[in-house]
Amino acid sequence: MKISAGIWSWVACAVLLCFLCACPAAAQVSYCFKSSDKNNLHLRFTLIDKDWEYGYIRYNKPEYGIPIKKVRSTVLMSGGTEIVWEEQGKDTATGIYSFQLEGSAISNMIYIRAKDKEKFLFERTNTGFTDCECNW
Repeated sequence: MKISAGIWSWVACAVLLCFLCACPAAAQVSYCFKSSDKNNLHLRFTLIDKDWEYGYIRYNKPEYGIPIKKVRSTVLMSGGTEIVWEEQGKDTATGIYSFQLEGSAISNMIYIRAKDKEKFLFERTNTGFTDCECNW
């Protein structure tokens, strides 16, 4: 039975998440965001490797993370970088996350849900961490 590269990518990401979701390893970094609209969503955006290729998203403290994989990184005219990740569903991407990075400043965080193209805007919060979780 032949398994597609997309499935292997999802499986690899899921396996990594099982081992790395507990608390930061050397290359793991997390950021806390809240929606800037009426939806009142909170998310923790965690990248699990030094190149920011893989990570996971947790909304409002669920017990599991949604795997993400970087699909592109674009240098902007301003000198910053826009980075885009796809959510890794079972068979297809279920949405994309994007933000701009200028030095250590993160801005323009957006999530676009694949099924209806609805956009959700987020702003970074400067809350601290307790047991590797965002303080909301």
